[in-house]
Amino acid sequence: MKEGKISSQVVKELDQLHLMLRMIRAIEENQPIGIIKLSEIFDLPSHKVRYMLRILENDSVISPSSNGCTLNSGYEEYVEHQLSALRMIRSKTAEIEDEFSRAEDS
Repeated sequence: MKEGKISSQVVKELDQLHLMLRMIRAIEENQPIGIIKLSEIFDLPSHKVRYMLRILENDSVISPSSNGCTLNSGYEEYVEHQLSALRMIRSKTAEIEDEFSRAEDS
């Protein structure tokens, strides 16, 4: 049986969120930092890094500069919000697993 479309999309989105959080950490440790350096750190093509930076810029987490991007004040709250969402996802996942594990046990 093949993997479901919804579950593979959820995994893809979680991978992207993980990369975004790792990228925020890398920016924090190296700011200002440019696309080329981030591409090297994460071993990703520059277009993928640019895409992630665009998301972070649209969410007001980073600001571009001539020397590379820097984190905006308040980025910590953004990270905490993302971690809170992950905790909610973990809880919801456990609920779903429990519900269907009990159904199999019946």
